[in-house]
Amino acid sequence: MERKFIKTTFGNLSYLERPGEYPLIFLHGLGGSSNNWLRLDRFLAPRFRLIFFDLLGHGQSDKPKIEYTVEVQAKAIHEAINSLGISRFSIAGNSYGGWVSLYLSIHIAKPDKLILIDSAGINKTVGESGEEMIESFVQKVMGVEDGNDEEVIRNIIRNNAKHEWKIKEEDLKNLSVPTIIIWGTADNILSIDYGRKLHDLIQNSKLYEIPAAKHTPQRTHPQILAKILNENIV
Repeated sequence: MERKFIKTTFGNLSYLERPGEYPLIFLHGLGGSSNNWLRLDRFLAPRFRLIFFDLLGHGQSDKPKIEYTVEVQAKAIHEAINSLGISRFSIAGNSYGGWVSLYLSIHIAKPDKLILIDSAGINKTVGESGEEMIESFVQKVMGVEDGNDEEVIRNIIRNNAKHEWKIKEEDLKNLSVPTIIIWGTADNILSIDYGRKLHDLIQNSKLYEIPAAKHTPQRTHPQILAKILNENIV
């Protein structure tokens, strides 16, 4: 895979790309990076043009002094997709990246398929649990990837706690994008109950439960995850 950069009005985004016919875009979780998806590469069908983005404020993407809302993240990704000349694509997101993917699919663009992998967006967030919990979580996230910025992570956590950025049940019920929901049954960060609730609310959805997998099945169960994607995305 090749590391590339693309300009958006919010800052430059870094991404990893593998050539292919059909664009399949991946968004990582809070404090992660595009590298989180690398174990999927050899298991995903050669027909896929893989694009693993570093979200704004993460990895090798810019870390501007802005308000990091899911709307800003989704708009930056959408700008990048347009700049790459991509008109048809599917998008997958894990955790915070799932939330951004959901927001993009509801409010900004219509991908062919939406893939939610242990996705945030309807859960109670860390930012709703008080300052002590926020600071503890920030320090935990700082150890996830080299180059994480405390102020960026803290800003994201506080914005995620705001009601206006939560994914509403009405939006999920009205979502027309075919959705694949993939969840680890042993996820101790976002319970499988959230995956089942998303499946109940999104009419055109399929739910795949990966036994014993935790919050990032792309790392622990890449072959199983890739098989689901290979079979569901044409």
